Amino acid sequence: MSPNSAGKNMSVSTNAIDLGAPTASWLRTRGYSAKHVARVIDASEGTGKRLRAGAAPTPEQMAKLSLHFGWDFVKHVFEAIIGPDREGGLSAIERRLARLEEMYEAERQSVVAASPALAFLAPPRIGPSMGEPEAP
Repeated sequence: MSPNSAGKNMSVSTNAIDLGAPTASWLRTRGYSAKHVARVIDASEGTGKRLRAGAAPTPEQMAKLSLHFGWDFVKHVFEAIIGPDREGGLSAIERRLARLEEMYEAERQSVVAASPALAFLAPPRIGPSMGEPEAP
C-alpha cells in the first residue's frame, strides 16, 4: 500500500492493465529466447516461455526487464497502453516534472536564505534514466 496525495493508503497493482501482450511482442520481435528472458529475470525457462507467450510479468519481473532492455522496451510496453507520446501524454508529464523541479528549487532557495546553515541542501537530480536520451 502506498499513500496518495490525501495521505490515504491505496493499493498499486499492475494487474489492472495488460502488460503481457506488449512485453511478449517486444521479446518475440527482437528474437529473445525463453532462456535469455529467464536469465534476465532470474526465473525458470518455463516462466520465460510464458512471458514470450503473453503472460503478464510481475512488477519485479517488469523492473528487471526494464533495467535490462532499457528505455526502448519501456516505451514499447507502455505506449501500447497509453498511446504514442503526444500532447497530453508523456510530454505533459515531462512539463509537469519541470514545473515541480522549479517549485522545489524556489522553495529550497527561500529556506537557504532564511537559514544559511542549510545551504548543503542540494536540488534533487531528476532526469533521464534507463538509457533515456537527454532532451535537446
